[in-house]
Amino acid sequence: MRPDSCIRVFAITCHQLVLAGLNALLTNHPGNFLWLGGHPPTTTSLFRELERQHPKIVILDDASLSILPTLSTHLAEHHVELILLTQSDELKGLEAQIQQGVLGIVHVSEPLGSILGALHAVSQQHLWVPARLRERLLTKAFSSVAQKSDKNSSRISELSTKEKELIRLIVHHPEAKALALGEWLGIQESTLRNRLSRIYQKLHLHGRAALVMFAQQYHLD
Repeated sequence: MRPDSCIRVFAITCHQLVLAGLNALLTNHPGNFLWLGGHPPTTTSLFRELERQHPKIVILDDASLSILPTLSTHLAEHHVELILLTQSDELKGLEAQIQQGVLGIVHVSEPLGSILGALHAVSQQHLWVPARLRERLLTKAFSSVAQKSDKNSSRISELSTKEKELIRLIVHHPEAKALALGEWLGIQESTLRNRLSRIYQKLHLHGRAALVMFAQQYHLD
């Protein structure tokens, strides 16, 4: 399989055992993965390495969570998805990390195949969480809908007609490149990116996957 057709996977961790395990899993797996290696969570050189490697998916571990707010913004701008490899079962923390842009969560106690499942799901911009946490997360999400509804309705009211048009287009074409979206709307790619950034700011979202889920939930599609 050609490298440019593979799912490019990069890890952020300071643990050599994590890197060795991911390396063994992804280099020996016959699927369409390209293992790019890893980097410790030191922001001085990390973002240069991300720019150089151009990953499709980044795997982050618990020890690197301190950089999540900065990292998620950077990855959202480059349409890179994020998976958390965690030892935690704490619902509130995991929910907060999803809100910050984490699309996949894999618990370290799960079989290695769970990482492959998460990679496949997240590459298609689908949420992936451990089975034993899925029901708890859904229950928590449903119980908080009423509380969040008024706040999100207020944020939606701040969207312009053009911003809503862009959201609908992204919902129907979630994997379309910015250049193609701009051509469909008759605007420059730079204008589209600026408009998309304003949408993220207004709705307090990180990344396309979160925007698509939000739009479907609030019938912006």
